Amino acid sequence: MRRALLLTALLAACAGLGAFDPRPSQAAQMCSTTCSSGVTLKCCVPGTCSSASGGLVCDGVSHTCADYDAANSAYNSCLNSCQSAYNQCASRCTTHTFTCLAPCVTQRNACEDSCPFPQSSWGC
Repeated sequence: MRRALLLTALLAACAGLGAFDPRPSQAAQMCSTTCSSGVTLKCCVPGTCSSASGGLVCDGVSHTCADYDAANSAYNSCLNSCQSAYNQCASRCTTHTFTCLAPCVTQRNACEDSCPFPQSSWGC
């Protein structure tokens, strides 16, 4: 019991010291742009941020609507591929019972989880 109290007090003291960080804080820059596809690209960084039609520059790194649209297209293609694999798996089930469909669903869910979601926000 004594050890637990001592450990708790030590952790509280360490956490409290972190609250007095001597580094100066920087105001975050925020910028955004809306692409023709309707998605809004956002950047929130302590450094520089600028936006223009067709994209934005976030701490010196360019993020364009075209890049997002390509990533979104790849994501949708991946999801469609997962659905096609599910349909093929499910078509082998003579009766659509849980026992037969469960592995198909599990496979589809794992496939969809592996599809890279397009990033539209940096640092926000």
